[in-house]
Amino acid sequence: MIISMYCLKTEDFTMLPFLQILLGLNFIIIGFREWKRGKKTYVSLLYFGVAIFILFVFVISFFD
Repeated sequence: MIISMYCLKTEDFTMLPFLQILLGLNFIIIGFREWKRGKKTYVSLLYFGVAIFILFVFVISFFD
């Protein structure tokens, strides 16, 4: 959160790919935690889907 506030304040967006990786990994960790609980598997699948989308956007923006 501190890095994103820094990017917004200084309008220096070079750290955004790093933030996308961290956000994607965060959603993967949350998805695994929800999967281990086993109560709401659709929530964990939603987290995994969002993580895949975020990492896909990172890869596309990295090679663009």
